[in-house]
Amino acid sequence: MDQDEEIRAFANCASAYRSWCEGPRASDPLQLLREATWHVARLSAAALELPDVEFADHPDPPDLPKTDWDAMFKSFRALPFNHYREVYDPSIEDFDEPVVGDVADDLTDMYSDLIKGLWFFDRGHKRAAAWNWKFSFDAHWGRHAVSALRALHCHGESGRYPAANRSPGH
Repeated sequence: MDQDEEIRAFANCASAYRSWCEGPRASDPLQLLREATWHVARLSAAALELPDVEFADHPDPPDLPKTDWDAMFKSFRALPFNHYREVYDPSIEDFDEPVVGDVADDLTDMYSDLIKGLWFFDRGHKRAAAWNWKFSFDAHWGRHAVSALRALHCHGESGRYPAANRSPGH
């Protein structure tokens, strides 16, 4: 796959996530959990395939307005759980106390970061989009994705939500 195809493939994943976030989602909490798991896993895998591109100077994309962020965050409260424990930085050798993570925050921050790259992509700045997605994955939304995916998986595998292991629509 060439760079343009890799960028387009990621844009398709990011666009599907945007549509899922903005559109009507499953009202059943277990189906919502399955859909969230599927989208986060798919985005994380696709981000690893993004090509290395050089930074290109372009105008800054708009930030997600706070009212939109708050509404998105609130909508993710429909998940069968929201909070989970994690160690913020498992790579350090010192004992690190667990902190509380929030899946609604993870999913909303991912959305907020990904739509910035889509803003570039939708305006024909494909390399700027790829750079933005890769940089923000490494710097921010990638941590949210990994934390959310682990929490979503653990809750799905724990037996509390046994049907959560299937892909959306199954």
